[in-house]
Amino acid sequence: MNNERYEFKSIAPPKKKGSKEKKYGLIVILLLLVLLLGVIAFAAIQARQAFLSRSATHFVDVPVVETHLVSADGNMHMFGARVVIELDNDAPSVHQDVLYNAVLAAVSSLSYEDIVDYYGMETLRNAVRARLSSSFSNEDLLGVYFAQFLSDMPLPNLEADRVPGRNPMLDVFLGN
Repeated sequence: MNNERYEFKSIAPPKKKGSKEKKYGLIVILLLLVLLLGVIAFAAIQARQAFLSRSATHFVDVPVVETHLVSADGNMHMFGARVVIELDNDAPSVHQDVLYNAVLAAVSSLSYEDIVDYYGMETLRNAVRARLSSSFSNEDLLGVYFAQFLSDMPLPNLEADRVPGRNPMLDVFLGN
């Protein structure tokens, strides 16, 4: 047998001096970056939890207000609105009937033309805010929103348009 020794040479490039220091420096930088990202994520989670736990507002759904309004030409129109009121959690507790009556009074204080105007919703919102100002301060009453806003459905004058044997409400829907 042959007693020759074989020497294996590595294919990898020869190691340079200082490459260990570069590796350790890179590892330290990456660890600091991960630590910094962790601190930022923790702060964001804490801020979100503080915001959610605060729950500064609650919403009160006022029952639907339906009424009839007379326009300038004397026609009777039906109007309906469902109002949602946003209150601060520290606001005094008020029964829904009080809120309903305030919204109804606000609607009744306006004319038909005020409500169907281009800015009618904003006009009504300001009227509701004015009516509720006696119950809530500006800091407690955060918003007045409309979930429904139905207007401009003319109702027939039952006495003037009365045709014997005919339902006058059909005229509204058939356009007669």
